[in-house]
Amino acid sequence: MNESKLDNIFDELRTAIVPMIPVIMEKQNKLDERFLQKTYPLDIQKKCNHEIAQKIGFDFSRGVLAESAHPFSMGINPFDVRITTRFKQNDFTYSLFSTIHETGHALYEQGLPADYIPTPLALYASMGIHESQSLFFEDVIGRSRFFLTAIFPMLQSHYPTLSHISPDEFYQRINFVEPGYIRTDADEVTYSLHVIIRYQIEKYLFNEPNHDIHSLPKLWNDKYKKYLRVDVPNDSVGILQDIHWSGGAFGYFPSYVLGKLYSAQLWETLIHESPQAESMISSGDFTYIRHWLLNQIHSAGNLYHPEELIKKATGKPLSTQSFLNYLQKKYIR
Repeated sequence: MNESKLDNIFDELRTAIVPMIPVIMEKQNKLDERFLQKTYPLDIQKKCNHEIAQKIGFDFSRGVLAESAHPFSMGINPFDVRITTRFKQNDFTYSLFSTIHETGHALYEQGLPADYIPTPLALYASMGIHESQSLFFEDVIGRSRFFLTAIFPMLQSHYPTLSHISPDEFYQRINFVEPGYIRTDADEVTYSLHVIIRYQIEKYLFNEPNHDIHSLPKLWNDKYKKYLRVDVPNDSVGILQDIHWSGGAFGYFPSYVLGKLYSAQLWETLIHESPQAESMISSGDFTYIRHWLLNQIHSAGNLYHPEELIKKATGKPLSTQSFLNYLQKKYIR
């Protein structure tokens, strides 16, 4: 991936998504979130998350699920994969979706070709491809109606407060679109704009060597006002909210959006090849999609460049179209 390609991708996304947000917000219903404003004991959340990860396909004989301040996935090799999540006592969805996200990463790590160890071919193709696997499970699958059909009875058994709401109400809650100033809390519609803002600022930092560093907070705040129409209250939740730049991870943010594009393109291909995939997931059977991803992405390891890999899996090069079609179908039509 390079700057020229990212410029085109991000211009297409920004042009399409910015005007999409008010249309979606006008269509959606105001939510009553009192059902979530309860206390959810951590031991129950941990048990539920363990069951969800296992149901999706995480092999606990080759890995563990633990707790950390920031969720992550780490693969020593396909036989030792470690994932973590984090918790809020008053919102179980906080840990639920971080667990599903990290399980997607972990399935990729557990599916890498063991026969290629210890060569570089046993590694993942790129962080963009890696993010596609986590976002495939967290957003495309995890926030879908068919996935909710499969897991809602399980959630109700762990969280009795859910007995007072319908699956449709819960679906609306986990897919509510509302622009904000925190990237990690963003919904799947507005998330890309958070990354585009960071990408534009990174370009400014590297392309303008005489920039005034003290002007950066204003630049950040102005972009949030322009793209997301939100006011950033202070720098702690503004330009200083991420750990990436302080850790030297410049150029990393685009991998998150690339992951969204890859995941949507993979899902579009999978559902075209196998229209029954949704009903399989609704019944709680994740075997087919795991095997499909294993064959198309995981087992290839680092044998192909990302562009080659996605073209082999979907029959076409990476584009924004599948993702924009996905957003249109889910939130507007």
